[in-house]
Amino acid sequence: MRRFSVTTVAIAALAAVHATHAAPLYTVEDLGVLSGDDNSNALAINNAGQVTGTSRIGTGFFNAVLWTGTTPTSLATAIGQQTSTANGINAAGHLTTVAGFLSPGISTGGTAHFWDGTTLTNIGKLGTGTPASTLASVGNAVSDSDQVVGRAWASDANTGNFHAFSWQGGVIRDLGTFGACTDSDARDINSSGQIVGYASGGINCLPSQALIWQSALSAPVSLNSILAGVGIFDNLTLATGINEAGVVLAQRVAGGRGRCVFVTTGATPTVTDIGYVGVNGNLNTCVPGDINASGDVVGYQAVSPDGIPLLYTAGTLYDLNTLLDPGSDAAWTLLTATDINDSGTIVGQGRIGGVLHAFRATQVVPAPAAGWLLLTGFAGLAARSLRRR
Repeated sequence: MRRFSVTTVAIAALAAVHATHAAPLYTVEDLGVLSGDDNSNALAINNAGQVTGTSRIGTGFFNAVLWTGTTPTSLATAIGQQTSTANGINAAGHLTTVAGFLSPGISTGGTAHFWDGTTLTNIGKLGTGTPASTLASVGNAVSDSDQVVGRAWASDANTGNFHAFSWQGGVIRDLGTFGACTDSDARDINSSGQIVGYASGGINCLPSQALIWQSALSAPVSLNSILAGVGIFDNLTLATGINEAGVVLAQRVAGGRGRCVFVTTGATPTVTDIGYVGVNGNLNTCVPGDINASGDVVGYQAVSPDGIPLLYTAGTLYDLNTLLDPGSDAAWTLLTATDINDSGTIVGQGRIGGVLHAFRATQVVPAPAAGWLLLTGFAGLAARSLRRR
């Protein structure tokens, strides 16, 4: 007859408790909208849980928003200038926003700005020309050392191209483009100063190329060429995120569809496809969001007319809607996941009460009490049993 010790049973029971928490669980907060608006979208979050994004009414002009709790603050009010979007925020709560429009309510002429909580600084553009029908520059991310990256108009005329830029301490640098591509965009930066983005444009730049800059002083390198160096031939067209370890979140094109992948660029580069959800998920395009220090990835699967928010963690891909606690599950349909911080808190856009609102989804840490008490209880029982022997 096979015998089991009390301690063995305790460990097995504890493992069973932990197994029930294999998938993370999230509770969702409604971040709301600015007064008079009816929809909002969360675009970035820092490790303190501060969120930036946009709010607007209908299809009207966007207004940049900062959420510290669940009450939105108009950045136009905070910084004294009309704004349309705030795409990045760092650990100190400093952010990059688009401001300085030609006239109120007109979405042209705006440039990337940096705000340190007190002073608003105009980052400007790379060329002297003004693009006829779009923004002159956009900041996409800001590092903890207040380095902003994005794209800026690089022509001295009203026709031309956008180039990726890096800005810090009042100095803007043209990060250039790649190969025969005419345009570029920097989408994210880590604390080491590594920058990722892509190059596009021009008949000889098909498809676009996912890029990495080792610093603002380095030439861009194609992620495809890094992988080709170890015999992996891929088609990475866009890079949207990079974590502190230098792991890059990117999009590849496979079978005519965009797929989300993460790439390591060390001594032995690798590429990992996070997959898709749903029976027909392989027919959808995956839009990458960001990657945190633990390698957790967020993005969304583009499904008309909405989307499926994605979380890839511990080697498993989830539809974020399937991870909501019962209280949140009934109220929300989450549509996108745009950013994730190092605590695993996710932001994006969902539908609640029939309207589109920004959300912040916070991971519910499984209470260890039940498993711990189970283990300590069995341990005590085992000790008493041993004393009786």
